[in-house]
Amino acid sequence: WFILGDADIGLHLVRTERLRAGEPLSAITADVCARLGLDVRLLPATDDRLRTRIAVADGELEFQEWLVGRRAADPALGVRFEGAPGARPGPGVLEAIADADRIVIAPSNPFVSVDPILGEARVRLLPVVLDEQLVQGGLVREGFRVLVNATGGETSHTFAPGQPVQAIEYSVALTGSSVYRYPFDRYEATLIVLASDGVGPDGAALDAEVSVVSSVLSFDLSAQSVDEPLCSLGGCVALEAARPASTIGYALWFIVLVWGLALAGAAVVAMISWRGVELPLWAFGYLVGVLFALPPLRASLPGSPPPGGLVDFVAFYWAVAVVGLTLLALVWLWVREARHPRT
Repeated sequence: WFILGDADIGLHLVRTERLRAGEPLSAITADVCARLGLDVRLLPATDDRLRTRIAVADGELEFQEWLVGRRAADPALGVRFEGAPGARPGPGVLEAIADADRIVIAPSNPFVSVDPILGEARVRLLPVVLDEQLVQGGLVREGFRVLVNATGGETSHTFAPGQPVQAIEYSVALTGSSVYRYPFDRYEATLIVLASDGVGPDGAALDAEVSVVSSVLSFDLSAQSVDEPLCSLGGCVALEAARPASTIGYALWFIVLVWGLALAGAAVVAMISWRGVELPLWAFGYLVGVLFALPPLRASLPGSPPPGGLVDFVAFYWAVAVVGLTLLALVWLWVREARHPRT
């Protein structure tokens, strides 16, 4: 279904092969530019794994499968950036931004091209104006505007008469934590939401309530208003994003499980060595099976945490080391028994 041309798919195949071999995306991009004779310094936003996934009615699709394979025929219900917000800037990116005379964001899809680079999260905001003369039964009777100061600056959204009051999405910058603390990472963000009557630039302030939900599927979002003196303008909303209890529970179960599998194998080998019994073949099968099962178990963690996080150093890396050393010890016992058989 990849119909963008042989040169395009060839570049994708080469890049994927080199990424799987362990090369960073920044080095691959620089090499491709040199081979194509491009006299530009092209920097990818990050060398970390960052993938765009589109939520549709029957699940999630990779972005290329949704856009190219299905011709964007499935209505997009949401966008999830797998690996965000913990992706780190690529080599030279921050320095290039700091040294730039000006920054130009080229025309593109803001949801899938700009948001991943900015490393932001999306929230869905539903404004509810309390004046019944303006809104009644979910329909706008008289026009009003909602002004939101989010990551991208001030954004005005106009609700015209006769339209239903629908939720609108904004980008917010998440701060206060790192995805490497998964599953205990918690993030903070702030929105300023102001409502005014009329559809022009001027209008009287309106009393409004807002309902905020997360567009990031792997986080629960809580919101509360911020009063003076912390918010002199009014309309400030403090947001906190955290992993849902189900994600935390599964991550803790994962830690217990991998340690249990690793220590069980070590205990079996220790017992075989201490009692001096004949080595059973199933012990080799168990340890090899556990060694191959650990990476898929790690990949099953919801939210796709990047390698090198808290879960890895608390459980995964140590479990792999214990199983590997136990397997080596079992091989050593087998060699010793083969050289000095029991009589």
